[in-house]
Amino acid sequence: MKTNTLLFLFLLCLFASCSGDVSDEICGGNDPINQLTWLAEIVKENADFGTDYTNIATATLNDKQVFIIDSCCPHCNTLPAKIFECDGTLLGMGNEIDWETVTNRKTIYKGKDNVCTGT
Repeated sequence: MKTNTLLFLFLLCLFASCSGDVSDEICGGNDPINQLTWLAEIVKENADFGTDYTNIATATLNDKQVFIIDSCCPHCNTLPAKIFECDGTLLGMGNEIDWETVTNRKTIYKGKDNVCTGT
């Protein structure tokens, strides 16, 4: 009985120590803003512009990880969000996407002037 209890505690500790490692990966890494060159360039371009209303989120679209990039400017006439694959390929604009198929949306970057709320 003592052996079973020790085995149970060992396995519990083993599995508890692995929590979140894989599920936090985004397109093969855990820091896409700095690890994906094309995404870092978008952030830099918007920051260099002077005001940064950029909003970048990750999401799942048709079983693929994607990036949704849009602007949260309170007084701008902006284009719909752009949806990109992990390699930077543009999948389409927000008005071309069936938003019912977008799941697990999570904001990973908000520009300093961004006024978006939510995730």
